Amino acid sequence: MKFLKFDEIDSTNNYMKENISSFENYDIVSAKIQTSGRGRRGNTWLSPEGMALFSFY
Repeated sequence: MKFLKFDEIDSTNNYMKENISSFENYDIVSAKIQTSGRGRRGNTWLSPEGMALFSFY
């Protein structure tokens, strides 16, 4: 299991999608701040530092 941590990233979900071939089950991408996160139904996801921000495969 890999755990990638970033101080700032556009979107943990986008990062994982763009690099999907390098991930295996249970790998995690985490960030302190997301600048272009995406919520459900196309909503913008604004995320100040301190929130639990991650995507997993």
